This record gives sequence, C-alpha cells and structure tokens, in this order.
Amino acid sequence: MLDACRAAGFSPAIRHSVVDNRLQRHLIDAGRAVAIVQATTPSTEAMAVRPLVGDPLWMRYLVAWRRRGPLHEAGDRLVARAKEVYDEAAQTPEYAAWRARRGC
Repeated sequence: MLDACRAAGFSPAIRHSVVDNRLQRHLIDAGRAVAIVQATTPSTEAMAVRPLVGDPLWMRYLVAWRRRGPLHEAGDRLVARAKEVYDEAAQTPEYAAWRARRGC
C-alpha cells in the first residue's frame, strides 16, 4: 500500500494499524479513520467505498493442495465455491462496477 501511495505522489500519515474488521468499520463509521478495503466491501449508510484511480493495489488469491493429499478430491469443489462466493459479492454495486470495468 505504501508503495502505491508513494507512486501517486504522497506518503500517508499512518497513526494506527487495525486488523480487526469490526473495529476498522467502527472507526470509519465514527469518522475517525479511512481504510484500504477489498473491492467486495459494500458501502453502508455511514461508509462510502470508492475505487482508487488506476487500481494501484491488487490482491490475488491462490489455492494449492497436494495432488495425493487428503484434500485432493475436494480441490476443484473448493475453487468452484470460491468463485461462487465472489460472484455473490458482485451483487454489491461497487464490486459489480469494478468487475464490469475489467470485463469480468
């Protein structure tokens, strides 16, 4: 994230780092913080989610398992379910627009 900010010409003043999503949302709702969130995060009545220009941050998920391990039979189902979950998340206006801009 810091590299993307520097590339855009600024360095954010980070006072706190929060990993608990509920606390993060509470601080944002209270007007005490801003945060980088995933594109699947829906806006709420108190919180607006907007894309960063040029999509400078990117996250890619990979799933790996042993071919002969105990989960080898479930691997394809796991990948299919992950795709279903992301397709369900696409129902939020923000994520649907993000995907549409990329032809997903």
